[in-house]
Amino acid sequence: MGEKVAIYCGYGPGIILRLFKFVDRQIPGGPNGWHTERIAEETARVEIAGGAAALRGQPAQKPGFARTVIDKSFWTEWLQGPGKDNSLVKAGLLFAVAASDAKRGRDQARDHSQIATGLEPLDAHNVVIGQDESGRPLHAIADKRWPRNAARGGFNISSGATE
Repeated sequence: MGEKVAIYCGYGPGIILRLFKFVDRQIPGGPNGWHTERIAEETARVEIAGGAAALRGQPAQKPGFARTVIDKSFWTEWLQGPGKDNSLVKAGLLFAVAASDAKRGRDQARDHSQIATGLEPLDAHNVVIGQDESGRPLHAIADKRWPRNAARGGFNISSGATE
């Protein structure tokens, strides 16, 4: 066993990191009866826990970061290959620290805790956005991810109190 790193993942469901190598395979078919195809063959796989694993069965809330310890050589190879353009890494939702440096990992996770993944629970609180013709308040869902009704000025609105 080599050196270990702790991977911190702030993406709720977690992620599977995989490494591949290309191999040539003889496949039946073609004019000679066989032809060669180059295919990707999985060589290694690591499941990284997500922050939502600890929240199962609890009320909806934003998941935090989960910690998974893996081999540093795997992380380095994945980061240079398939992970070099990964959006979770670029956003700071997937990062590594030395396995023995838990304090640094917790501090970095706390610093990145406000990064949105888009999988957080919807904010279904209503906000008043104006009044209708009769003076009643118009309410809209506060969360920006909630679909908007273009016929009503781009908001999902309702008149009257909702509380």
